[in-house]
Amino acid sequence: MKNVYLVGHMGAGKTTIGQELAKNLNINFVDTDRNLERMYNMPVTEIFKTRGEQEFRIYETASLLQTTLVDSTIVSTGGGILMRPCNGKYMKEAGLVIYLRMSEATQLDRLTRDKELKTRPIVASCKTKEELQQRIKYLHQERNLAYEYFADFAIDVDKKSVNSIVFTIANFLEANRLIIERNEHRGRFNTNEPHYSPYSRRRVQAKKIRIVEDI
Repeated sequence: MKNVYLVGHMGAGKTTIGQELAKNLNINFVDTDRNLERMYNMPVTEIFKTRGEQEFRIYETASLLQTTLVDSTIVSTGGGILMRPCNGKYMKEAGLVIYLRMSEATQLDRLTRDKELKTRPIVASCKTKEELQQRIKYLHQERNLAYEYFADFAIDVDKKSVNSIVFTIANFLEANRLIIERNEHRGRFNTNEPHYSPYSRRRVQAKKIRIVEDI
């Protein structure tokens, strides 16, 4: 099975949805931000703050490239992953790209309510809700076209439960015969090395989906 890469704005639910999707497909999951933190032994927010966005994006690509060395993995990515178009190319070569589409209003609501998201540089740097709203508007203008361009499948996540979104994605994968027996190993990461992956390979067959869609 090819990898499945989840892209979308911060707060779209990429990590939560990715974890649940991987669980139900019985395959691996990795978050590129968490992988990046393990690689450089530093929180993403600290890397961004001390090294700057340009260098951070290079590190982000290094984290993404690790995921292309294996298959049968659900990968959640950072909101700005497609600021470097080469990342879109790498994802398309290694698997499928699924865009979790979210409106500006929904993102604003989530970023102002979620305690963890409030600590992100983009949110923390805005002093007022109006300033954050303008920042979100700018990010949508800057990134939406890239999300749409590289996506093999897009799903609107506004006012939808995690279960419903996972159900829709799983149906798409199954309808296109993408849930199949795993390929042979394409390589393992050596966890004794400083740059290792936070996930391990499990040689099992992806199971059938048993999710009840929300009504």
